[in-house]
Amino acid sequence: MYRCFRTLEFPGHMTQRGFSLYVWKIEHPKQGTLLYVGRTGDSSSPNASSPIRRMGQHFHPVNRGNTLYRYLTSEKYGVEPESCTSFKLFSYGPFFQEVMPEAGDPEDQAEARRVMMHRHSPLRDVVAGLERALADTLRRVKYKVMNPVNGSSDTESHLWHEVLAAFEPHLPKLRRVLQEYPCRPDCASQGGMPSLIPEAP
Repeated sequence: MYRCFRTLEFPGHMTQRGFSLYVWKIEHPKQGTLLYVGRTGDSSSPNASSPIRRMGQHFHPVNRGNTLYRYLTSEKYGVEPESCTSFKLFSYGPFFQEVMPEAGDPEDQAEARRVMMHRHSPLRDVVAGLERALADTLRRVKYKVMNPVNGSSDTESHLWHEVLAAFEPHLPKLRRVLQEYPCRPDCASQGGMPSLIPEAP
């Protein structure tokens, strides 16, 4: 252990709650470049936190949400976080806002949760399909993605080109894949990126 001055800077919009995608890019002297692909929008609750909140959970050694820490320190990689050269967090979103209680929701807590999950799940599933597609694609272009991502890949979504265009400047091996998916008319006028969050399905 040694003392040194450190700094962490991030834009305020990374604290915005909602359904977002993110990629950790980790540099390690022996393992090289490692990636971790994730999303915000819980599977078991109607919550959709911010990328920054997920960042703190990922590095907690005993938190249930510390999947990044667990993959790094697993037998396969054997990496202690402090031995890494750098961590970079890229996030894009939110695609949808977090589901909130509405007037007319049931007063019973369990029933209210069921109603909110009914509104939450379709949004989560859209982003989960993009998460799987992004992880699979990063592997296809020979990035070392540490974590498996469950669910169905969705490269047919009208959001897929948008996702590729967002992450390609930071993960340049995506460039040739981006060329395989031409921009749809609804995003061409915005330089490849739609200006509005899409409506919920």
